[in-house]
Amino acid sequence: MGSPIRRIPPSYYGIHGDIKYNCLYPFLNKRVSALAPNRILEIGCGNGDFAAGMATLASQVRGLDKSHSAIMAADARHAAPNLNFEEFEWGVQSCSEFHKKFDLIILVLVLVTVSSNELAVQMLADAKDSLSDGGTLMIVDSHPCFRDCSFSTFDMHLSQADYNIDCHSYTVNVYPDSAKRASAAISFEDFHRSLTTMSAIGRKAGLAIARIDEIFEQGNAATPPFMCLEYIAQG
Repeated sequence: MGSPIRRIPPSYYGIHGDIKYNCLYPFLNKRVSALAPNRILEIGCGNGDFAAGMATLASQVRGLDKSHSAIMAADARHAAPNLNFEEFEWGVQSCSEFHKKFDLIILVLVLVTVSSNELAVQMLADAKDSLSDGGTLMIVDSHPCFRDCSFSTFDMHLSQADYNIDCHSYTVNVYPDSAKRASAAISFEDFHRSLTTMSAIGRKAGLAIARIDEIFEQGNAATPPFMCLEYIAQG
């Protein structure tokens, strides 16, 4: 069986837009610090920058990504005794392979790449089974209410006519800077889910949403490009 997660173009990992470092990471660092996890698993770690930051907040951090080039970059960029990176095909492989429980499992812009709700339920259930007692599954995705907005270093294109079509695909263009030169854009397909669907997927996987945050772009308080959902195991 092939991977259920669509492939990111290798050049994507060389783009370091302001929105990631000035919007996503500062918020997530505060939330991770508040949760005070001991053991963290990041699925879809890319070049490892965020995982490396979390390694200053936890005793053990493991970063996983299906991209060989991303893991090579992560290993080259970061080294710490409590941090390691591995290639991992989530949906083909299982988190249970690690034979460990994690206080925090985090997915940054990963679920939005999964093309069906059924696969998403299976993958979240797999993650839930690797949570420690009282652990948190944190999912960061593009904000469902602002997927037809333009931001400093990326554009999402989802028409209002398609907004209510669950799991509808849409195009994302990511740029290396705010100049937004079309020739420099990396384009790929993501899949739209409403907050209602995100909640239903969690319930089917045995998870309940405990907290929702909107993450605002610096200097743009009108349109939050991202949302952060924190799930905990039900009952």
